[in-house]
Amino acid sequence: MNVLIDSSKLPSREPCGNKFFNLCRLRDHHIKVPFSLCIPQFFLENIFNVKKDKLLAEFRRDLLYIKDLIYPPYIVRSSGYSEDSRVISKAGIHKSIVTSKSTHLAKTIKEVFDSGEDISTLIQPLLNSRVSGITFTNYMNGIMLIESNWGYCKSITDGIIEPDKFFIDRNCENFIIKTLGTKYKMTVLSMDQLREVISDFDHSEEFSLTDSEIQKLTDTCLKIETIFGIPQDIEWTINQENELYILQTRPITSYQHVY
Repeated sequence: MNVLIDSSKLPSREPCGNKFFNLCRLRDHHIKVPFSLCIPQFFLENIFNVKKDKLLAEFRRDLLYIKDLIYPPYIVRSSGYSEDSRVISKAGIHKSIVTSKSTHLAKTIKEVFDSGEDISTLIQPLLNSRVSGITFTNYMNGIMLIESNWGYCKSITDGIIEPDKFFIDRNCENFIIKTLGTKYKMTVLSMDQLREVISDFDHSEEFSLTDSEIQKLTDTCLKIETIFGIPQDIEWTINQENELYILQTRPITSYQHVY
């Protein structure tokens, strides 16, 4: 049953949604993104809404082999044609769920699918994040804003902590100002779930990004803006091997992460 679309080739946008399509475009421009599998909306509607039992059984069986393509743990995310668009982002509306077992994937995919309307789902590896954040390529008047914290990005997107903030002049790529966030908590993987833990003193009292990492982020995010032609709201992570991955990109519709 060939329903899984992988990110090694550019798909059409409508069946896979904007999140998956945008990641594939970045990969085609040699920007590092996680390997992803997309399960199109029309197929999910057939097995979950129409309840074709034979098809669902085959789907569950096929999901057991995903571990040969993606090393666990997995994160299952939404990818809708109406989300991450120029008009509306729908950021945070649909669920993203972590699981380490391929036997749990069918249930997890259904839970993500049921969290919204007209969405496909993505299966990605959950990267071993050292530091993560959000970049607004044009926060205001030619200023780029980078927000970051140790661990996974959930502590920022859920508004749990005040992240480090780096304001950068896009024209000369120099710092205008950088502010140290409280960062008293960070998101880590614990018992198959993303959980908030108290940061140790050293982590909370030092910037989560080095100057060289900020420079690489700035260059990469400006390249992404050029690819899409408009300012972008970009989620990214740097793993334990110091590799930068772009997790998603969408047009800026608000500055909800800035507070």
